[in-house]
Amino acid sequence: SWSTYYNEATTSSMGKGGQRAVAPKSATSSTGSATLSQSKEQVWTSSYNPLAKDAPELPTKGQIKAVIPKECFQRSAFWSTFYLMRDLAMAAAFCYGTSQVL
Repeated sequence: SWSTYYNEATTSSMGKGGQRAVAPKSATSSTGSATLSQSKEQVWTSSYNPLAKDAPELPTKGQIKAVIPKECFQRSAFWSTFYLMRDLAMAAAFCYGTSQVL
């Protein structure tokens, strides 16, 4: 069933192995609706190997932080409050709009 497949697919993680569950191809029933095939689960494998000799060296957290402008780390109570109020107003508007539609 779909719920069994969904639970299995969502519990797999990329992790160190770089594997992820891929949905099996859909088959079409006689009524024309798509159904999951009963085939064996397919697994996608990443071609990237971080331990390979030719793998690119990834930047450290310190290097990434060093290229971000210092202005991005300055705190502002005014802008923080502004963004909080803006987000709350948008959430309230969406809740109101949804209640009017449903």
